[in-house]
Amino acid sequence: MASERLVEGRSVLAKSRSHSRGVSVAAVSSDTMAVGIDVEWMSPDRRWLDIISMFAPSAPDRSPDMVMLAKAWTFIEAFYKAEQAYPVEADVMEILHADLPEGTPITLLSGASVQFTMLAGGFPMAVYWTAEGKGAQISYVFAEPADIEAV
Repeated sequence: MASERLVEGRSVLAKSRSHSRGVSVAAVSSDTMAVGIDVEWMSPDRRWLDIISMFAPSAPDRSPDMVMLAKAWTFIEAFYKAEQAYPVEADVMEILHADLPEGTPITLLSGASVQFTMLAGGFPMAVYWTAEGKGAQISYVFAEPADIEAV
């Protein structure tokens, strides 16, 4: 779902959502900035490096860290949902080389930010937002299959 910025000339909340194998996530901002969110099950059978190399041809030929590759993919998806375009290779490479504690926002060269969280069950989640909303609040929620069944 794309971020919304103006409706009939009025500012509205930016919002995004994603789901994978029964896990659902959503993000909204308190400003008119772009926001995107993505969650993906980290399948050991998925050819993560082949996928990432389409967006970052200079990615290493092999990577022992499937988690970083999956995070890079969730970043690409979250970026696309917010910007309606794919990120430049430098941003993807920055994600691949980031060595920050989970939950620490990464500020990209463009000034936009991304934050990763590893959800239970091997689901990396990325939340991306633009710099134009400095000072804005972003909230996100997730629901696991058991939470959904209980409702």
